[in-house]
Amino acid sequence: MKEITLQGSFFEMGQQYGIQFKKLIKLMLFEVKLMAIAGEKEGRDFFRPKVHHMLTAILKIRKYRKVYREVATEFEENIEKYYPEILELIKGMADSTKIDYRDLIFVNCLVEYSLKCSAFGAAGTATKNGSPLIAMNADESKAIQKYYVNINMKPDHGYHFTATYIGGTIFPVFGMNEHGLSLASLLLFLDNEEMSKIRKPQFLKFSVLHKCKSVAEAKDLFDSIPAAGIGTATYVADSKQLLVQEENPVFKKTIVYDNGTHHTANFPQTEELQKFVKINKLDDISFFYAKDRHRRIGNILEKNTGNIDEDTFYNIISDHGSPEDDTVNKCVCVHPENTKGIKTCASIILSPGDKRMKIFDGNPCENNSKDFQF
Repeated sequence: MKEITLQGSFFEMGQQYGIQFKKLIKLMLFEVKLMAIAGEKEGRDFFRPKVHHMLTAILKIRKYRKVYREVATEFEENIEKYYPEILELIKGMADSTKIDYRDLIFVNCLVEYSLKCSAFGAAGTATKNGSPLIAMNADESKAIQKYYVNINMKPDHGYHFTATYIGGTIFPVFGMNEHGLSLASLLLFLDNEEMSKIRKPQFLKFSVLHKCKSVAEAKDLFDSIPAAGIGTATYVADSKQLLVQEENPVFKKTIVYDNGTHHTANFPQTEELQKFVKINKLDDISFFYAKDRHRRIGNILEKNTGNIDEDTFYNIISDHGSPEDDTVNKCVCVHPENTKGIKTCASIILSPGDKRMKIFDGNPCENNSKDFQF
């Protein structure tokens, strides 16, 4: 996984990002536009389009240019209100890549539909030493793994943070700032029929890495931002508490744990959101084993509660299931041969108390971690 450092104003960091990844950004932009067109009808999976849908999309891509840019203009109004710094970063990217600014806004908002993942956290008496932990597997098409990059952001104003991104985007999959505040976020497989025409981007919340140093500050920031326009679960932890927010366009719930565990495998724990789960809309629930992963993580956490540490979390992110709960090969460490091409592209274990991240490039069962420490 490539690692780079960006520093300066947000505009300057955007320029540096564009210079480093110009070819990758252009390729990502083209591919995401194609997938947006190919996956626009009900029952199609955004990141697993059929070949004939992609061929048709190529013929339509110029026709859709106006649509992309009109959508981006409306997204821009929401971003300007809640996280204007990120617009400066996108402007810097546009300046150095010569890509239309609106196209970059559009692709960043659209890629939020990715991240089929597993995430979980523990705090207080649930852990061996009382310090919170977060872990996550980021699962996508195996072709996406080449895009994952680790970026150190050192803005002139605000906190220094290190996060893993899908190259060409500006929202972190997971990361940590200089105070140890840690974040991970993933998609929930929910029916979004009640979403508004223009949704609130979920990456607005990711300003916590730039602006917050505690769970209390993160909660205040989250409370000030309207619910994201797609189903999401977001985990934040400092050295004392774990915060989890699960939401969709019409409902959001924030839980702060002094003690306890929470887990999400694209399937919400929050009872009020479970009625929105996509059972028949796509094949994700049955075919990507969301319920199986969710159940398996919960079982392991329950067995280890009171003694959870980094080794416990590593055992979960590298887990391939068990006959005991009928999860063999349909579990947390995702391999493409079991899921028609979806695999674990990157994983992380976040230890806020130690200000340390363990990042795995690809399936954690096959790769050693790289440690990052503030």
